[in-house]
Amino acid sequence: MNNTKELIKCTNHILALAEEVYRELGSGFKEDTLQQGLAIAFRGAKVNYLRETHIEIFYKKESLGLLRLDFLLPAQKHKKWELKSPIVIETKSTSKINNDAHLQLKNYLLSLPRNDSKELKDIKEGILLNWRNNLEPTDKGEAGTEIELFSFKNRRFKLLHSN
Repeated sequence: MNNTKELIKCTNHILALAEEVYRELGSGFKEDTLQQGLAIAFRGAKVNYLRETHIEIFYKKESLGLLRLDFLLPAQKHKKWELKSPIVIETKSTSKINNDAHLQLKNYLLSLPRNDSKELKDIKEGILLNWRNNLEPTDKGEAGTEIELFSFKNRRFKLLHSN
């Protein structure tokens, strides 16, 4: 299980990398383009990640299909933070994080322990990262990115940190 203080350090580092991508590319790009930029930023910052990882969803122990995680950060010790278990990152490119994004992350965290992979069973935290697509280049002082860190334990979806 991850330490909340380390999770917040990791979240803030991811936010800094996402803001770097946003400053370079700006508003209006599709989610996939921004994800590719974040993957490059992860490699440059020596953050281990998996992109577009598939997980199964289940009903009564029967597989209903696959969901695709945008990013999965495996357990790792980075020079700025440490993850004892993996976390999920769901990215968006919308005007603001909405309830649909919250439900999507919650469903991922609900489904992960039901997968056969031992690594997936341990995931209890996830990050929602949104590159705001409604800002004009002249919107000074407006944050171009939003980030929220959640935990899902005992069927409770709880916000741990946001910017």
